[in-house]
Amino acid sequence: VEVASNLSGGLVVINIVGEDRDILFSQNYACEDCGISIEELSPRMFSFNNPFGACPTCTGLGSQLKVDPDLVIGVIAGGDHALRNAVEGAEDSREAGLAAMAGLVLRPQDVVVGISAAGGAAFVLGAVEAAKKAGSAAVALTCNPDTPLERACDFAIVVRTGPEAVTGSTRMKAGTAQKLVLNMLSTCAMIQTGKVRENLMINVRPSNQKLRDRAARIVCQLAPVTREQAENALERSGWDVARALDSLEGGENR
Repeated sequence: VEVASNLSGGLVVINIVGEDRDILFSQNYACEDCGISIEELSPRMFSFNNPFGACPTCTGLGSQLKVDPDLVIGVIAGGDHALRNAVEGAEDSREAGLAAMAGLVLRPQDVVVGISAAGGAAFVLGAVEAAKKAGSAAVALTCNPDTPLERACDFAIVVRTGPEAVTGSTRMKAGTAQKLVLNMLSTCAMIQTGKVRENLMINVRPSNQKLRDRAARIVCQLAPVTREQAENALERSGWDVARALDSLEGGENR
């Protein structure tokens, strides 16, 4: 791949996009691994209502799918400060990974997903070690096969994205691929635990006007009822979509 300063902006973009196509192929090969991990994750996520730890980072679901903020917890080497500022060397500390997990009080019902593109970050290995000691399930998410992280975990999702367009810049293909996997893990767990009906988020948290509008449209589509009937049902249920649907499907005051 040629990504050089003497290339035009358009050619640089073409080269990078060409590399990004590899992500789709690598995701296809990782589907079975994802499926196995989801089967492990889903019952733990809601049967016990315990945290699902992701290390070093994971996207929260509270804003759209009305889940407890302690259910999905993101942990990153260097702490929250590292989300906006470089914390050099933070990922090299196994002890820091152990300490980060100790603060979560892990239990056998929990799942920890260890995320490391190369599969050898000491912080992540320490976090996984703590998870295993606590009896929690450990899932490796990496872009290299046969790594220390994969060997340390109960399950492994290996997304083989190959070399980056800019060598070593794993925020590119590897980072994108891992974000897609995290989307799959969390979304499939929500689907399997009844938070989605058909393709609609019946557990949506209508915390702003846009989401209240979405809640009303979901009720209109699934009930089906008029917009006025949907909003009346939502008002009665405290803007709980699932409860509003239950009341309408039971014939309550349409």
